[in-house]
Amino acid sequence: MFYSFQVLIDRISGKQQEMISIQLCLLSVFILILHPERSLLRAEGGCPRNENGGQQNWRHAVYQRKGKGWALKNHVFLSRTVRSEIECSLTCLRHERCESFNYRDNILEGPHICELNDQTRLTRSHDLLPGDGFSYYDSELKPCLKMRCQNGGTCHPVFNSRVAPYCCQCQERYTGDLCQHLKGFRFTNSSSGDHVSVSVGVSIEMTSLTVCFRFKAIPRQYGVSTPMSYVTNDFSCALQLYAKETVRIYIKDQFSDFPYVPLLDNTWHHVCFTWETTGGNVSLYIDGSLIGKKQSVSPGMTFNSSGSIVLGQLQKLVGGEFQKNESFFGDVTDVNIWKIELSLSAIVKLSEGCYSHMGNLISWYAFPTGTEQFDNVTNSISSECLGLNPYFGYDLEFPRRTNEDYVYGPTLSALSAFTLSLFVSFTDNGDKTYFNYYAGVAYNEIFIHERNNYFIVRIKDVKKQHRFAITPDGIWHHLAVTWENTNGSYEIFLDGVTVWSGNELEKGKKIRPGGSVVIGNDQDSIGFQARDAYVGNISRVNLWDHVLPRETITLLSQRCGKESGNEVSWRDFKERPFHGVVHIREPSSCQKLL
Repeated sequence: MFYSFQVLIDRISGKQQEMISIQLCLLSVFILILHPERSLLRAEGGCPRNENGGQQNWRHAVYQRKGKGWALKNHVFLSRTVRSEIECSLTCLRHERCESFNYRDNILEGPHICELNDQTRLTRSHDLLPGDGFSYYDSELKPCLKMRCQNGGTCHPVFNSRVAPYCCQCQERYTGDLCQHLKGFRFTNSSSGDHVSVSVGVSIEMTSLTVCFRFKAIPRQYGVSTPMSYVTNDFSCALQLYAKETVRIYIKDQFSDFPYVPLLDNTWHHVCFTWETTGGNVSLYIDGSLIGKKQSVSPGMTFNSSGSIVLGQLQKLVGGEFQKNESFFGDVTDVNIWKIELSLSAIVKLSEGCYSHMGNLISWYAFPTGTEQFDNVTNSISSECLGLNPYFGYDLEFPRRTNEDYVYGPTLSALSAFTLSLFVSFTDNGDKTYFNYYAGVAYNEIFIHERNNYFIVRIKDVKKQHRFAITPDGIWHHLAVTWENTNGSYEIFLDGVTVWSGNELEKGKKIRPGGSVVIGNDQDSIGFQARDAYVGNISRVNLWDHVLPRETITLLSQRCGKESGNEVSWRDFKERPFHGVVHIREPSSCQKLL
């Protein structure tokens, strides 16, 4: 049983009042909180701030009687008379030096003795001795006594936290529960040579490597961006972003291009590339998904690891000769290099959270000791690193056959080509609509559906139907459809394999802009019909304004990833208008893997 009450006492300065909330447990436990203001706001790093933005300066403790008839001897720094145990507890709380107290309860009415100690029974157990009429109290909750915040962070007790009774107030460049993580660096000026460099001091012969980092790139209409480069006396590697959605990876004197990878989107991405000498294999991973592989890139080569890693610039020599017209614009963080080729499963785990693993050749923890050059240091602090985007990890369930259940997607630009990619899972064997796009009274600009066990691709006024249908087995299947207007060619992929292709489908025509994407049903001249309803689960609906290479579509089919189309992105549907009964299922059950 607890009793709660509040008392006002004079602030130590004697000029202000402080509110002390006291909860008294009949088991001789006092929970005390001393703070100057009651309105709290959360601040970066998890520490509360007051309404004016100032740091809270409060102490709190849980005083519990640890022994009746005992007292801690030889460590009393203040002795005074008090009227009650509560007053003795408050006296201890107001003295930062106080760690415990001895309380002598006079049986007769009159003042009681309160002795404040600067040690506890845990630090001086041999001094806890019998004391006639005394009771010994100490605090079970002094969270900052043993807490050591890192990188200049300051520990503060927090009373109302459900996670921990303390927080670390971090300096600007650091984050994490203990301020253990360097946030990252922001690059905003191409002409200044802004960069961060760190030396790789270890000298070993390398036959493979994995480079991983996170970045958020600012879109640029022209030019090249270089988030990182690594150069030794006999080796160089770099990753560059081109404005036309191409990622280029340099390994020594060779480069490998991976087209149609839109990363200049002001969104956090996790990027890894690997190389190994036996076959000269280079692999690129974006957000945990394998994007592509190249072979015969510097096969048979070995190199010495000693050199320099530079963020924000392309270096031609160790630590210098920057190509400023290829500078990076955006944020970079969580850079790690391994001296081995990591597996796909290991890279998937890395992609799921920031600062989760450290490289064994160079780790992100080495960068605070590196050198920095920024024309404007204030603007060089990166935003908070983000891991798995929750707007990708969900499915939509359409549970019934009706004309009422559907979801609107975004509008489209005028398209002369497209790639549609999505995952579907269902047991219903009726007709169904996979994707519908209409513009005004042009109801079938893009209409992908099944009817009477025929798979139909309709572009504008022309349809192509094929005698096959996706098996209603409740298993996730990947569906992709491509089309371009030069030859009117189209291709249908199921689980990464071409099942049909053709030509002369609305050759020379363009998809009209400004219309609406619909999933779950088909919008036509008479509205929505139950016959066209999709019944089942759907996920990762994306559409690009170009035809993706076949090998890229194969890779998309092998994992329910975080890919994002540049015309339609799965992350957008979660916030779109829902009609009827449509369920969001989280986490996603789409687990189609290699």
